[in-house]
Amino acid sequence: MSEKKPISAGKRLMFIGVTLLFFFLLIEIIFSVFYYHRYGNSKLATVEFMMNVRNGMRPKLTPYNPENQKLVRPDSSAAFNDGVTKETALSNQYEYQPWVEFKNIDYTGSFMNISKGVRKSIPESYYGEGATDTLLVYFFGGSTTFGFNVADFETIPSLFVENFKSKYPNKAIKVVNWGCPNYYSYQEMMLFTKLIIDGHHPDVAVFFDGLNDFWFGKMNYNNESFYSFYFRKAYFAERPPSTSDLWFTDSLRQLFKTPANISEKDFSDKLIANYISNMSNISRLATVTGTKTYFFCQPTPFYKYPNQSKDPMVFKDTDTRFNYIYPIIEKMADSIPSFTFMGGMLEKEPLYPFVDGFHYAPHIHKKIAAQMLDVVSKGF
Repeated sequence: MSEKKPISAGKRLMFIGVTLLFFFLLIEIIFSVFYYHRYGNSKLATVEFMMNVRNGMRPKLTPYNPENQKLVRPDSSAAFNDGVTKETALSNQYEYQPWVEFKNIDYTGSFMNISKGVRKSIPESYYGEGATDTLLVYFFGGSTTFGFNVADFETIPSLFVENFKSKYPNKAIKVVNWGCPNYYSYQEMMLFTKLIIDGHHPDVAVFFDGLNDFWFGKMNYNNESFYSFYFRKAYFAERPPSTSDLWFTDSLRQLFKTPANISEKDFSDKLIANYISNMSNISRLATVTGTKTYFFCQPTPFYKYPNQSKDPMVFKDTDTRFNYIYPIIEKMADSIPSFTFMGGMLEKEPLYPFVDGFHYAPHIHKKIAAQMLDVVSKGF
């Protein structure tokens, strides 16, 4: 009886390869039932599945955690902290708006109230005895101006009024909070323009920016909104996209990244130039109504915050473009009209300054509002 010849290594490899290819195609067919290629970044459904698993394991950009509220508000009740957290999540929705592409939805709650693009301020005004004129102050900015993860009475505009009341008891003031999550200086310029066209004449306009302009760099670089890619995709798609679509979540993450064909320095320099240009254009627009403009570059967890690594709430990114951009802006601060650099105010902060990855705790809002009033009050 003749012995069987052993299977050669080449045939074994070929058999293994064919088997793996068979199972891959089988898995690809199964996944194709769930993943529509035209809505994904990859032509392979298998790759889409792996990307979905990867994204599911990543921490949320802005996690909602009432435990964070307890750390920054140890004296508040559990019901208060939980209520602020829940209403922040429920109200964090948008609708289409001409000129600026999107705005906050209207929302009515116990701690969070939004109407026609304006976040409620408590108090929104103060009228001192004997006051003859009311100073009308508009606030513009992203989620930090809006007051993400804080109650209506804890926002920067609300605390600005409280500070004004103490400092100028015989004067009058009214504030309007136009802040909207994910807005940055270019979008605020468009909103400011629209308000002027609609007949608004604020005495003072305060712009509080920096984080969105430089962290979500791609939108600043292209002078687009946070969701511009969404509107482009939705316009041509057969169905409206949603956050369950992989291309949507991945496209959001691309906003943080420097394009592969541009050096980090050139990209960052362009972001700085655009930011300064936006401020300059806003100032020129303000001359139409005689509005005094003030610009404040905000603190972030990525620059001059020594406790970043120990802070249980903030994002831990250290190698960010803020290391390059903020020192440049800090040196330029005195040469930029009506500009104040606040990026270093956390350098000696003893308490937790953030309530989540990058939004401020109420006690930091108090300090920001006080510093803003010190600057603005020099003009009246």
